[in-house]
Amino acid sequence: MHVGDPLFVRGYIGANHGFSATEGEDHQVELMFGCRLAGEALPQNGPHPDPRQVGVAWLPLHELTDYRLYPKALRAGRSAFESTDDHRPYYLGDVN
Repeated sequence: MHVGDPLFVRGYIGANHGFSATEGEDHQVELMFGCRLAGEALPQNGPHPDPRQVGVAWLPLHELTDYRLYPKALRAGRSAFESTDDHRPYYLGDVN
């Protein structure tokens, strides 16, 4: 796999969302990168997968709106990202 430039940045402050009782102290920053599969490679779990992970799927950027994907702000972010020539990482915000 070839990992390209970062495309999106998501912040998540647990106290600001519906799970504040259990995630109120959480603060996450997630970076999402554009990637390309190399040759005949298939997406799969690495050698130490997250036991709570339910699967691995390769989603073409132009098809993100066809999937139930979170955070939902990725839909608007994708449109904004593709509508400009300024391809710095797009900040999605503190979204769930």
